Amino acid sequence: VPRRLQEPKRKTIGLRIPDSAISNALVRTLDTPMLSTTVEDAYTGAVLSDPDDIDEGFGTRIDMLLDGGEGGVVPTTVIDLSSGDPVLVRPGLGKVDHLLNPDRS
Repeated sequence: VPRRLQEPKRKTIGLRIPDSAISNALVRTLDTPMLSTTVEDAYTGAVLSDPDDIDEGFGTRIDMLLDGGEGGVVPTTVIDLSSGDPVLVRPGLGKVDHLLNPDRS
């Protein structure tokens, strides 16, 4: 795993599994993982989710913007699987009870 993708204090990476028809279609079509990030306004730190705002702020510095409409701003749930047992690091968007309590599914 390239160093720039690793968590600074650990040798781990995060994987995002979005509930997005566009993202999932791209991954299936390309047959490869996709690198993504949250886009923040450089001055306010606000998360940008509107494609027009992203284009206005970064349009000259990105190769392509695929406009799938406005995205959400609710943080994703983060689960640490590095120790073997799932540990909830950050609750957020996404159902995870079946991962954290597999016997209760």
